[in-house]
Amino acid sequence: TNIFPSRKTQKVFVSQEEILFVASEDRPLEAYNQKTGQLKSISLKSKNGQEINVNSFYQNKSGQVILCTNQGLYSCSTSTFNTQTIFPQLDSQFGISNVSGILQTDEKNWYITTINKGLFTIFPDGSIINSREDKFQKKALLHNSINTIYEDQNNTVWLGTSRGISGFNHIHQGFLGVSVSADLKHGLPSPS
Repeated sequence: TNIFPSRKTQKVFVSQEEILFVASEDRPLEAYNQKTGQLKSISLKSKNGQEINVNSFYQNKSGQVILCTNQGLYSCSTSTFNTQTIFPQLDSQFGISNVSGILQTDEKNWYITTINKGLFTIFPDGSIINSREDKFQKKALLHNSINTIYEDQNNTVWLGTSRGISGFNHIHQGFLGVSVSADLKHGLPSPS
């Protein structure tokens, strides 16, 4: 069956409640409740008057659905589909960020990846650290443009950047970078 009329689907996410979220190029953000058959358009309030694009979705263990957008972060209720901006302190301290991903660890730290501002860590007390590329530091982030974030079973957080993969164990802080190398024992293969 064709539930979504768009032919230009960009992102799809299924929540723990089996709600299908779809971000399309030619339609507003939509949610489909598979149990009830209800299709709902989701409204996001622009922070700067420009169009909002959803880069990714995330649902934490408590069930909160988070939308990572070109205008920061929004939460979305899976029952009412109401949205609100979250982490306003990030916008006020660092400006509106193009957020590519988010992750919450068991320690309740939030890791927020961006397209151009590196990695933000928000601690439970509200303090924020911005980890950025530093070519002169061996254990720094490889690049400020981060495309994806993932935490493995050993609590290592992996970041896919425009220059390679950065990994760090958030308990010990400090980055391990893996980038393109001619020697495949010490790096990633070159795309050329």
